Amino acid sequence: MSRSHPLALRSLLTVGAASAALALPGCGDKDAGDGTETGQQTGFCYSMDDADTTVVEPGGGSGASGLLDGRLITDESDDIRDPAIVVNVDYTIENLDVGGSPKLGKTDSEGSFTESIGEGTWLLRLSDSKGGFTCRNEIEFDIEAGNTTRMCLDVGCE
Repeated sequence: MSRSHPLALRSLLTVGAASAALALPGCGDKDAGDGTETGQQTGFCYSMDDADTTVVEPGGGSGASGLLDGRLITDESDDIRDPAIVVNVDYTIENLDVGGSPKLGKTDSEGSFTESIGEGTWLLRLSDSKGGFTCRNEIEFDIEAGNTTRMCLDVGCE
């Protein structure tokens, strides 16, 4: 009877688990967002075809507020979610129905943002300088109380 060394066995288990994870759908290679790599992602905001669009989904908001779940993408890079361009971008959200003070924010470490805002018509503006580009875009959108508005927005760099 042969005995395996505990460290050798642990290494084999680690390699085996990593190999199994690579073989599972959704694991392993990450998609750059352009829909062409192994482990291809599908859904909203994984290609430039979704740029400057919104989709309303049931749930997520509360009371008279809805949830805005946004993501920035860019065509100025091979990676549509290039952190050098979509991360920490300044945005302003204004309520076009009642006015008031605009909400100011910055995208997170993935180029995303989430805001709980009241029902109505809103305007989101982006403005920043990234990677030698001047980036600007705006989109008018509606928020429905109790629902989530998913937004995919081209950062608009030139």
